[in-house]
Formats: sequence, C-alpha cells, structure tokens
Amino acid sequence: MRRFLKRVVRLLDTPAGISIGRMSTQSLSLVTAPIIAQAIGPAGRGMTAATLAAVTISGVAIGLGVPLAVRRRAVLSEDRRDLVRTARLFAWVTALPALAIGIILSFTLVASLDPAGHIAFLVAMTCAALTVSWGIDTQVLVADRRYFRILWLGSIQTVAYFVVILALWIAGAMSVAAVLWAYTAGTLAAFILGRCWVRSRGGRVKEVRSLLGEGLRLWGSQAAEVASARLDQLLVLPIIGAAPTGLYSVAATMGALPVSIGIGFGAASFRGFVEDRRRERFEEAVRMATAMAFTLAVVVALASIPGIPLLFGPEFAGSVPLAFITLVGGIAVVGTYICSMAFVALDQGLRMTLVQTIGLAVGIALLVPAGYLWGATGAAAASTVGYLATFGSAVALLGLRPWKVIPLLPDFRRGIRVFLGRRPEGPSADS
Repeated sequence: MRRFLKRVVRLLDTPAGISIGRMSTQSLSLVTAPIIAQAIGPAGRGMTAATLAAVTISGVAIGLGVPLAVRRRAVLSEDRRDLVRTARLFAWVTALPALAIGIILSFTLVASLDPAGHIAFLVAMTCAALTVSWGIDTQVLVADRRYFRILWLGSIQTVAYFVVILALWIAGAMSVAAVLWAYTAGTLAAFILGRCWVRSRGGRVKEVRSLLGEGLRLWGSQAAEVASARLDQLLVLPIIGAAPTGLYSVAATMGALPVSIGIGFGAASFRGFVEDRRRERFEEAVRMATAMAFTLAVVVALASIPGIPLLFGPEFAGSVPLAFITLVGGIAVVGTYICSMAFVALDQGLRMTLVQTIGLAVGIALLVPAGYLWGATGAAAASTVGYLATFGSAVALLGLRPWKVIPLLPDFRRGIRVFLGRRPEGPSADS
C-alpha cells in the first residue's frame, strides 16, 4: 500500500499531476454546479456566474501583473525572500481597490442582488487581495517546478468551495450569498496554504518600483486573458437574461476543462523557455499541448451529451450544443497559454498584452450582436471566435510558423511523455 501511495505521489509531482488535479477539482464543479442550479434555478445560477466572474476578474486586475513578474524573477533572482516579501506587501495594498470596484459593481451590474448577497459580494471582492497573494506563491512554485505543491495550491480553493457548498446544501441554506461565502472560504484556504509553503521571513522590501514596472508590462495581458475567460459571463447577463446565462455558464464550465492541459504544460515548459528561447521549442510545446487538449475536448464533448442533462437536470439540456462550441475555444485557450509563457520568458509583456487585447476586443465586439440575435448560442460562438483570434495573434507576434503549430500524430505520443514528466522521445520536428 505504501509503495502504491508513493507511485501516486510521484505521478502527481509531474505536469500530468497538475492537469489531473485540475480536472479532478473541475469535476467537483460538475457536482457543485448542479447542486446550485437545482437549488436556485437557472436565474440564480446566472447571477452567481456573473458575481463570481466579477470577483475572479478583479483578482487579476488589481494584481497589476506582479504575480507573473514574480514568476520570471524567481527563476533568475537569488534574493527569493526579498522578492516574495515585496510582492506580498503589494498584495495587501490591493484590498482597497478591490473593495472600491465591488462597491461600484453593487450599484450597477449586480444591483439586483438582495442585501445578504451584496454583503457577501463585497467581502468576496475585498478578499480578491488574498487571491493576489496566493497567486504570487503559485508563481514561485512554478519557477521551481514544484508540481505537487502547484497542484494542491491551485486545487484547495475549489476543494474548500465544494465542501462548504455541500454543507450548505445539506443544511438547506443555498442562495447566491451562500455561494459567494463558499468561494471566499476557498480563497482563504488557498491563501493560508500559500503562506505555509512559500516563506518570506527575513526578506526585505525592495525594488518595488522595478517589480511594478515589469508587472505592468505583463498586467494588460493577464487581465485581458482572465477577462476573456470570465467577462462574457458578466456582460452576457443583461444581454440574454439570467436563465440563458445559466445555460451558457454550464457550457463555459465544460469548455474550460481542456484548459487544465495548458496549465500543466505551461508549468513544465516555462523554465525551459527562459533557458532556451528558440522558435522551434515554442512551436513544439504548442503542438504537444494542443494535441492533448484536443483529445480531452473530444472525450468531454461525447460525455456531455448524456452528462449535462443527467447532472444539471432536463432544463439544462440546451447547454449541450453550447458545450461543443465552447470546447473549441478551450483548445485555442491552451495554445494561447503556452504562447503566453513564451512571451513572459522573453520579457515581451507588451506584445502579450496586445495579443490578449485583440482577442478580448473581438469577443466583446461579437458578443453584443450575437447575443441579441442568437441568445446563448451567439454568446458561446462569440467567445470562441475571440479565443481563436487571441491564439492566432499570439502565433503571429511570437513569429511562429502557423503550419508548425498544427498537431501531428507524433505530437500526441510526445505530449503524453512530457505530460508524465519525461523527456520526449526523438528529436523535434525542427531539430
């Protein structure tokens, strides 16, 4: 038994472990989402999707790109404790703008919340500062390739959220406010774990301006990336209504499942990108990651046909065709994520920002007319086109050859080896 457990831990301490863990925690979302949907209905589901999207986007926006700057500096810096202490001090300061954004949204996009919902929303928004903190800790672990810890730090929020939601459901206390409190509990759990695993005692606060400067070059991209993934669920609410937004949010959850592949490959590739900046290395990583993402997307698409109505209820059957559309976008997001790691390694934050801005602009520009004309289907198509535009822009600005990022059969086998923490067999296609 002990030998079996050691093998499990060894597997989890690989890029595959990160993706397996992410998919496992995302599967918990496939349990909590039906509980929430059936307890508060499509309209309530739409409202929770909108408020959680606001909290998630704000957690990245107020970070000003500092976590990504920490990732690159952690690879090169010898003053690790100074770096972490400086970044964490900045994280505490972000609580003020987070609260301010929450107050503004309370009177505008989420004004229909009840009093309990408003209080829970403002607390969740303020705690976005804790998201900045544990995001910084995650980037340090990525720089060190501590896959097992990356897995748990990235998963504990969802696990804690699941436990609280389950307890509230059993107690019959489910509401929009309850969902927000559960999310805040998960944020607090991740913050505590990050503090335990990444130490900064003895570090000094220094080079604040330099860290912020580098972060700002990356910030636009990071904010736009998260906005591309979440802003649609906030903006779509007044366009198509709460109930269709609930259907769309379920499809978006399914479409996000392949993204776990990108996170695993990104963690495995980043340090190598910093050390070896050849175009061929970037192209190979994109091919392998998208090959794996495509495989997972096919499996999810087939499983969603009986799975969505079974898990969420017959009223959510309309999410099935939407899931097919969003899964295409999920594959594009994986490719973009690998390209983003290349941009960070090259310290080309402004180009990365331009890439994400282009995709976000395309997605939002299409969202309004498509949402009004075709409802949830139009919204799903608009977001997917936006993701494809982002991926195409990233490939172009990195100088990659488009025909060299299309996965071939060998890339599936090589991708599996990298996924398991091994060196791929044979030379790359460009070697």
